[in-house]
Amino acid sequence: MNLPTKAVATLFTLTLGFSSQASAFQTFDSTAGQPDAQECRYLSDAGKNAFDANTGKLWACSTQGWVFFESQSAHKCLNASKAEQAKYPAWKKGRTYVGGNKVLFNNKVYRAKWWTNSGTPSNSSAWALDVKKTLAKTWNQNHHYNSGENVVFMGHVYEANHWSKGKLPPANVSQHNRSKEWRYVGPFECPKS
Repeated sequence: MNLPTKAVATLFTLTLGFSSQASAFQTFDSTAGQPDAQECRYLSDAGKNAFDANTGKLWACSTQGWVFFESQSAHKCLNASKAEQAKYPAWKKGRTYVGGNKVLFNNKVYRAKWWTNSGTPSNSSAWALDVKKTLAKTWNQNHHYNSGENVVFMGHVYEANHWSKGKLPPANVSQHNRSKEWRYVGPFECPKS
């Protein structure tokens, strides 16, 4: 396995995940400073994405292993919309929360992982960001893409030119014009809320 490669990006403030059927936004716990190497071993893993909210690194599984991009802006994509904010109670210091409880803290929705009554959601391992479920999908080799469908791959958005399954978007953005299956749209940006 190759060591992670560092690339600098300015627009990657998203939490990306591993499922094509779920939102592309999902956080991961980084105890070793990067995602699990076992999650990026095969060609079928290429395009998986993970965001470490603690370090601001967007990790992407490439054909050479995990690579990361460092965010140079605030994590604004994780802020809850006004409608989402209205659904959840504000976090209160000293209150007891059980696993699954959701609260609003600093314009973000957090979910309690287990029973807790201490530590702020942004600084406690007892809390996880509850990430939006309606954002763009990450590319998956087993999904059938129709013409016009957008995917996120290696931190960039691509649009399917025609029906496609199992065809990787270009990992190197400079080669995007060589792909018959995918049209390069641009770097993935936070949606406007």
